[in-house]
Amino acid sequence: MNPVFLIHGKTLCIRRLKQRDLQNSYYDIMSLLDDVDRTILRSREILDKLENEYIYFVIEDIDIQMIVGTGTIIITNTSTQLSQFGYIENIMIRQDYQNIGLGDIIFQHLKYYCISVKHCLKLTVNCDHNM
Repeated sequence: MNPVFLIHGKTLCIRRLKQRDLQNSYYDIMSLLDDVDRTILRSREILDKLENEYIYFVIEDIDIQMIVGTGTIIITNTSTQLSQFGYIENIMIRQDYQNIGLGDIIFQHLKYYCISVKHCLKLTVNCDHNM
């Protein structure tokens, strides 16, 4: 179940990135990502191979069906669940949606996902989530 929440009169949802997002909202998503993530997402074959290592989440404004934020989790050592490490990176929020707490909301979601879903032993944060 994807978390849906209301903030500043906007109905928003945090969910995993889908292939249809890249088809329908390609430029919105790419404008929020850094060069490495753009390169990874440009090729479906690469995305499929890295599904268990690179996990992309998006914040969608449900009312206007627009991606307004994104965050990336990198899970290392995926060959064993005994010593997986999680890295939270590249939390990006569209400029017109900043300063309403979305950075912290997606950060908390990514942190929960690493610890509770992926059972990472260590979590490293490599981004600013205070947007």
